[in-house]
Amino acid sequence: MDAKSITEKIRSFLKENTINHSTYWYPLSEIKSGIPVSAYLITEIYSDNRIDFIESVLKRCNIRFGYWIQEYIEELHNGDLIEMLYEKDEDGYVFPWLSEMFIFDRSEKWLIYISHEETIAFTGEELVKAAREIIPEKYEIQGSYNCLTNEQMTAALIKRLGFDFDTIPKGEIKDLLKREIENFHEGSSEYIRLLCGYLFCLGDAENAELIEMAKYGINMDVGCMIDYEWVESLKNGGVQSEYIRSRDELIEDFVRYYSNFETSDE
Repeated sequence: MDAKSITEKIRSFLKENTINHSTYWYPLSEIKSGIPVSAYLITEIYSDNRIDFIESVLKRCNIRFGYWIQEYIEELHNGDLIEMLYEKDEDGYVFPWLSEMFIFDRSEKWLIYISHEETIAFTGEELVKAAREIIPEKYEIQGSYNCLTNEQMTAALIKRLGFDFDTIPKGEIKDLLKREIENFHEGSSEYIRLLCGYLFCLGDAENAELIEMAKYGINMDVGCMIDYEWVESLKNGGVQSEYIRSRDELIEDFVRYYSNFETSDE
């Protein structure tokens, strides 16, 4: 198995089995009926130190080893899945932050999906049955992804990525923005603005085109949210002009705004 062909196979499966032919999986997309699936708030499970719930689900289904792939990296890995649940780095547990990760084995009877919105989804009849019997209902997401508001999506991404632009994965940000453009849903303008701002701060002139697609290609509400200066600054190499602030000023403004970002329910 090679990473590229597996990624394409997964994308094809997602498009065929989501209502809007999305390349997101449940609960970020509504899926077609008849597919057994359940999803949970993974960061809450880890915050409560109940990793054993996920471990027990895997053990109930006799799952110990498997393959995993992160879409933006497209490198195929394999190993002990239970060990992976408990892996740590200097910031804590790694597993909840492995966004857009797909875990599977050769049987093709089950799939585990970790999304960039801090959710974990189990797909497959046996896996879903075990999850619902073992993981308390308070962690389960009811219904397709409307569980997080536009503001909550924004806050979750800020929490995960922060503002160290040397470590933020450009490919992931670009792919997330492309997906939002392709699968736009009303009320996601703040989240799209954040993605565009991240792309601006990452600094490649080629990103200007994608930011323009978001600004001018969705609707007026979204367009008004996205800073014109970001596009022009990328195009002119960050040079200050009469109507465009310096690149450093724009980045400082972006970081200041989102460092203090709060959702309306906080």
